[in-house]
Amino acid sequence: MKQNLLRLATAALIGAASATTPAIAQSEPVTLYGLITYSESGHSNGIHTIEATEGAQPEPFYSDGDMISNGGAVYAEEKCYVLSYLDFFGTMMWWYQIYDFDTDQASMITDLTWDIKDAGSATTYDPVTGNAYSICIDATDHSKFTLSTINFDNGFKNPVAPIDQQMCAMAADAKGTLYGIGMDGNLYTIDKFTAKYKLVGPTGIKPQSNQSAVIDWKTNLMYWSAYTADGGALYTVDVKTGQATLLSTYNDRQQIVGLFIRQTASASGAPESVQDISTTFEKATTKGTISFTAPTLDTNGEALSGELFYTVKINEEILARGTTQPGATVKENIVSPSIGDCRFTVYISNASGEGRPASINSWVGPDTPRKVENLTLAVEGSELVLTWQLPERGVNEGYVDPEQTRYTIIRGPYQDMTIDAFQGTEFREPYDPEGVNPHMYLVTPKYEGKNGETAMSNTVLSGEYCEPPYAEDLTDPFRSLVFTTIDANNDECTWFYDWDAEAMKCEWPIEPTSDDWLISAPVMLQADKEYTATIDIRSEGKWNYNEQIYEDVYAGTLSMMLGSEATVEAMSTEVIKPTDVVSMEWHTLSSEPFKVPATGIYHLGLHHSGERSIYNTYLKSFEVTSFSGISAVGPDEAALRASSANGSICIDNPQALDIIVVATDGRVVARTSDIVANIAVAPGLYIIAAPGNSVKVAVK
Repeated sequence: MKQNLLRLATAALIGAASATTPAIAQSEPVTLYGLITYSESGHSNGIHTIEATEGAQPEPFYSDGDMISNGGAVYAEEKCYVLSYLDFFGTMMWWYQIYDFDTDQASMITDLTWDIKDAGSATTYDPVTGNAYSICIDATDHSKFTLSTINFDNGFKNPVAPIDQQMCAMAADAKGTLYGIGMDGNLYTIDKFTAKYKLVGPTGIKPQSNQSAVIDWKTNLMYWSAYTADGGALYTVDVKTGQATLLSTYNDRQQIVGLFIRQTASASGAPESVQDISTTFEKATTKGTISFTAPTLDTNGEALSGELFYTVKINEEILARGTTQPGATVKENIVSPSIGDCRFTVYISNASGEGRPASINSWVGPDTPRKVENLTLAVEGSELVLTWQLPERGVNEGYVDPEQTRYTIIRGPYQDMTIDAFQGTEFREPYDPEGVNPHMYLVTPKYEGKNGETAMSNTVLSGEYCEPPYAEDLTDPFRSLVFTTIDANNDECTWFYDWDAEAMKCEWPIEPTSDDWLISAPVMLQADKEYTATIDIRSEGKWNYNEQIYEDVYAGTLSMMLGSEATVEAMSTEVIKPTDVVSMEWHTLSSEPFKVPATGIYHLGLHHSGERSIYNTYLKSFEVTSFSGISAVGPDEAALRASSANGSICIDNPQALDIIVVATDGRVVARTSDIVANIAVAPGLYIIAAPGNSVKVAVK
């Protein structure tokens, strides 16, 4: 009761003082602080000061090139919180800085995911709730706006309620009343909980773009750094009528955000802030505890004695209250009325009055899971095994129940399988042993309806080897994953998939000569057979400005080697001799028939070499075919014909040859010796191979 009477008496004195204090500047001019986002002749980024007198101009106070502050800024209890961003060729780059007046240092956070809803220049600190407020663009409808609170720790904005009009500037008085200046030039009061606003009166000024305001808590006079069609200027505003009075026109048309006064609502002799404030909640419930250490000094630096009174609030709702002694540790049970990002504030007072509030943002209730960690794919026997771990805390450091978290698993690279609501952190499935194929998986955690970020596993290859006839369709970007790429001259210019050209590309080298390898998956070759290798290649072509056409140009030299391992050192036998790549039209480069000394696993390496050219080489197919020793039927197409229709391969085999139908990844999809055969297959490129002859067919 004594505490309540004390507070009522203090409030009455403050109210009486506010009612009788005229809305004029103090005898000593108030020093204003702000951050310049624009000036006509350029400016240094950072914090500037402005004396609240006629003709005053912004002066540098703290220079920091990173402190662009176009995302907004706000001051609270000797710290300035600044959000900045840049549009870097379509990619948004954000960073958040906290400047500490006590240390004259600014810290920076860059590794978080801000977006347009977090930018807002109309900001203010409310000493009653301990919240900072901002007018922000709505996250889903960018034509609308929301009143939001600011998380001091990371700069994220948490919507409170939609507001029907954009406010270009906002300020709170010592009693916690929010004022906003609308884009219509009127002054309004704003409800902190509903965002409903009420007209006070016209300022007489027509504002444009970003600007800011602050209220002197001693005089209740608003200072407004306005920005209009005429540039920037400093005004005073009567919060009873809305009328604005010009103090100074900025010579360089400066645009200022985050206007503030280094002021506190704490009474002289009141306790300093509590320390070591922390919260703990029971899993995903709203039940928890808050703990803190009571201060030992007052606002004048004198030792405290006697009883201290504390109150714990969220916004203006009281969660706990009690008494303690200086330096004592307090732990209170609380129940949060809200879930999500909540700001809890501890107020401490003594007979002299209320001290500085201390606040903490804590996540209450179920959180969004983080991206899974240690996502690892391995081949175990005839199975693919995928394992991962779920981080203990969510993206907001809140609770995520691992037993209730479910996962969406997508098999890559073709995304040909999706499993929803998978339980557990290990997934297994068998793989097709035919050929050599790449595998990867995408895993997305989901908890209480909230999806976490998707993680991608490593890529592994299944299958031990391919068997001729073996062909790779390198217009398919994922087939390049079965190849080994080696940048032998370490110039960072080598083979990679070009999404625009839909083919593999070897970049022109930085070094005087090229030395880059593209080595195939393991291929089983037999000593009693002959083989041929072919590749489809072209030069990038040179643009002839006079003729306005592309023309042939040298793009490097290609050769093919054979070896027992996927290394440069193992490439010992020449299969295709070095050939200059000149033609810009797709053409086939073929080997002479070749044999291997012993049956076993081999690799074919495509070597890009030759003198430096500024034009690229492209590759779209890679093929190895075999001859069994049976008399070849020669190139007579009547011996074997194939076409596609209605999702099937139609084969005309008048000599009843033993035929194998092979996919581009080396899998044998069918065998037949029928004179006429129709084989249903999935869309793709296929090789229909018989002894001494083969035909390519594309099925759509």
